[in-house]
Amino acid sequence: MTINFLNRGLLSLEFLFALRGTIRLAGGDLSKYRTGFVLLGVWSVGALLLAVFPTDVPATPVSWHGAIHLVVAIFAFLGGAFGALALSTKMRESEDLKRVRRFALPVAALAVVFCLLDLLAPFFAHHLNADYGGLLERLFLGTELFWIAGISLLMLRRRAEPTVASATP
Repeated sequence: MTINFLNRGLLSLEFLFALRGTIRLAGGDLSKYRTGFVLLGVWSVGALLLAVFPTDVPATPVSWHGAIHLVVAIFAFLGGAFGALALSTKMRESEDLKRVRRFALPVAALAVVFCLLDLLAPFFAHHLNADYGGLLERLFLGTELFWIAGISLLMLRRRAEPTVASATP
């Protein structure tokens, strides 16, 4: 899991830098994306911190590092879900990014739903959390990572498309 957290944190930070460059190339105003970048930055740095503070084994007392892991995970999950949503909603600001938004917005909204279900299930549906808590967490993580991977692929495809100036001889 430590390697997973390190990979997720470092690749998420790299994604943020690449997205920043793509928005700049598309003529977007980066200041409009600030909230999304900060929240997704919390997701990224949170993943790195999760690598440092291991979780506790279920059915054992909560340790100091397990408590830190839990608090960081909550902030990282919320930052990831709402950061993706904030970035996705702002993609309407640029003509080039509107195509990406058609993919990004519904996936980000689904990530928010899975995140909230995962975090709130222990309070409102304890039996649901006991049986499906791990599944809800994986659905959230999978959706969030799918959002990052999908936008990354769309950015790569956009960079590979010839521009009008370079396509004409």
